[in-house]
Amino acid sequence: GRGQYAHVCLKLAPQEPGKGFEFVNEVKGGVIPTEYIPAVEKGVKKALESGPLAGFPVVDVKATVYFGSYHEVDSNEFAFITCAQQCFKQAFLKAKPQLLEPMMDVEVAVPEQYMGAANGSINQRRGRVEGMEDRAGVKLIKATVPLGEMFGYSNAIRTVTQGRGAFTMIFKQYEPVPKNIAEEVDEYVLTNEVRKNLGEFLDVYNDPMNHMQNGAWISGFFGSGKSHLLKMLSHILGQVPAQLVDRTGDEHVPSREDIVRTFIAKADEQEDGLLAGALERSLSIPATSVLFNIDEKTDSSYQDQSLLYAFVRVFNETRGYFGKLPAVAKFEENLDANGWYGAFKDAFARIAGKSWQEGREEAFLWNDEIGEAFKAATGKDAPENLADAYDKSLVITPDDFAEDVNKWLQRQGDRLRIVFFVDEVGQFVGNDPKLMLSLQTVTESLATHTQGRAWVVVTSQEDIDTVVGDRSKQQGNDFSKIQGRFQVKIKLSSTDAVEVIQKRLLVKKPEYATQMEALWNEQNANLRTMFEFSDGSSQFATDKAYDADDFKADYPFVNYEFPLFQEALRQMSQYNMFSGNYSSVGARSMLAAVSDTLKEMDDKTIGTLVPFDSLYDGIASAVQSTVSYRIHDAARSQDDDIKDMGVRLLKALLLVRHVDGFKATPHNLRILLTDRFDMN
Repeated sequence: GRGQYAHVCLKLAPQEPGKGFEFVNEVKGGVIPTEYIPAVEKGVKKALESGPLAGFPVVDVKATVYFGSYHEVDSNEFAFITCAQQCFKQAFLKAKPQLLEPMMDVEVAVPEQYMGAANGSINQRRGRVEGMEDRAGVKLIKATVPLGEMFGYSNAIRTVTQGRGAFTMIFKQYEPVPKNIAEEVDEYVLTNEVRKNLGEFLDVYNDPMNHMQNGAWISGFFGSGKSHLLKMLSHILGQVPAQLVDRTGDEHVPSREDIVRTFIAKADEQEDGLLAGALERSLSIPATSVLFNIDEKTDSSYQDQSLLYAFVRVFNETRGYFGKLPAVAKFEENLDANGWYGAFKDAFARIAGKSWQEGREEAFLWNDEIGEAFKAATGKDAPENLADAYDKSLVITPDDFAEDVNKWLQRQGDRLRIVFFVDEVGQFVGNDPKLMLSLQTVTESLATHTQGRAWVVVTSQEDIDTVVGDRSKQQGNDFSKIQGRFQVKIKLSSTDAVEVIQKRLLVKKPEYATQMEALWNEQNANLRTMFEFSDGSSQFATDKAYDADDFKADYPFVNYEFPLFQEALRQMSQYNMFSGNYSSVGARSMLAAVSDTLKEMDDKTIGTLVPFDSLYDGIASAVQSTVSYRIHDAARSQDDDIKDMGVRLLKALLLVRHVDGFKATPHNLRILLTDRFDMN
C-alpha cells in the first residue's frame, strides 16, 4: 500500500518578546509543492502547542521552511504535518531554548508603615519592585512578579499588613525561568581572587582548635558577585533546609557532596591542590546552612531588635516553626519538646476546620480553638487566651537566642554546626550604632554559647574596616569587638568581576581566533584615539587596556566599560536611584546586566561593539521611575532623532551622572555611544 513520505528542513529564530509566532516560506524550485506548505505550517503550530521542554507551549518563535522533498505517490498532507512536527522538535532542542514563565504586573496598596513588609513579601516571591507612588492615602507599590509565586499572596499580604493591604495583577509578559542551583554551581567561575579568599576562610573554618572565631565578612561593590559567593558557600559548607532553598519549580537540588565535588574539580583544573584539600576536609564537618537576605526577614516594628528578630525568625523556620511570630514559634517549640506537637496539629485541624499551617498565620483570632486543641493534645487545661499569653510573656535577647541554638545543636549530636549566611548586612546596619552593636552581640553570643559551632557569614558593600572605622569616628562607639569577631575578611574587587564576565560570557570559540587576531591587527593602532577620555576627565580603563589578550577577552566590549559601569552602579546606589529599601540592585548584578546586553548582539557581525549606553537596559527594571521618566518620555517622541540618539544619550548621561571625574563633553559622550569601529 501507500507509504507516508515527507521531508522538511526548518530554520528557527527567536522573536521579540510578545511578537508571537511567524511562519515564512522560502522554498524554491517546488521541492515541496505549494499545496503542502500549509500542512508544514500546521505541523509547526501543533508542535508549538506542546513544546519539547516539559510539554509547555512555545512562544515568540519564527519558523522558516527553506528546503525539503516529496514523493508523488506517498506524500500527503498528514505526512507533512507529522514531519514538520518532528522537524520542529529536533531543531528546537538544538537551538538551546529557554523555559519561560508568565510574569504579572502587580500593584500592592498598603499604608505607609507597612511598606517594608510589603516590599519584603514581593522580594520573597522573586518579584522586582518597579516603582512606588502615593494614591488616595496609601502607598502603591508597582512590581513584576512570576505568576507561579502569586498563589496564596492574598493571605500573605493581609497577614503582613494586619488586614490592611490589597493587590491587583494582570498578565505582563513571559520571561526566562532563573537557572537552577545545579546550573549555577556548574557555571560558577572560581577566579584567582575567590580561590585565595576561599582557601584562607576554610583554613579557619576547618581548624578543630578554633572555638571562638565564628564570623566572616564578604565585601564588594554592586555586581561584584558577593551574594552569589555567599549562596555557593551556603551549599558548600552545609545542607540548606528544603524550606529555605531558593528553587525553581520542582527542580532537583544536588547534594552538598555533589556540589563540593564540583568545586574540588574546579580547583584541580587550576592546579590548586591546597584549596581542593581544604574543600575535601570541609565535607567531614556536618552543618546546616541558613541563607537569607536580612531585609526580607526583618520586621521594622521591632526597631533596635529588628536584626535579632531576623536571626530568630530564620532559625525558627529552619526547625519548621512559624518564623513570622516568635511567640507562636516558641509555643510550637514547647509542644514539640514535650512530644505534643503532632497531636496538637491534628486536634486543631479537627476543631478549627483548617490546618495549623493556615491557622497559625492568624493565631490571635483562634485563641479558643488553640485552647481546645491544647487540652486535647496534652490533657491539661489551657490558660485563657493562650496565644496572647505567649505573646505578652516572650522576651527576645541575644543570650536567649544563642542558648536556644546551642540546645538545638546538642540535640543533633556533638559535631553538627549551624552557619547563618546573611546577605546585605552592611546596607541594613547603615549608620545605626544600635544595629551594629546588635550584630556584634548576636555573633559573640553565638560563639560563647555554642563554643564556635554557630557561624555568621555576612555580605556588605563596604569592607568591615571601613564600616567600623566610619561608625567609630562619627559616633564615638567602640566597635573593636566586631572586628575581632569577623577576622575572616573576603574582599571582592573589580578585577574579580571582570574575570568572571570574561570567563562566563565572553569566551570565544576556537574557530573565531583568526578573525579576532585580524580585528586586533586592524584596530589596535586606533584604540587610544577612539577610547581615551579627554578634557581632564578621569581614565577608567585598567592597566591591561590596549593589550592584545585583553582586547580579545573583552570584545565586543572595550576595556573602559567595565570599571566605568561598576562606578556608575556604585554612585547610582549612593544617590538612591534604585528601587528597594536599601537601594540594592540585587539580582540585577553587573553579570546579569552584561548578559542581557549581549543577547541583543546575536545577529551582529564581527567589528560591532557594545556601546556603554546599552548597559543601562540591563538595570532598567531596577531604576526608580522618578529617575528614568525622561528616558521613557523621549522613547515616546514622534521625532525619530530624539527617539533614537536622544534616548541613547539620556541613558548614557543617567549612568555617568554622579561618577566623579567623568566630564560629559561631546568627545567623551561620543566614546560612550561608539558601537562600531568605523563609526563616524
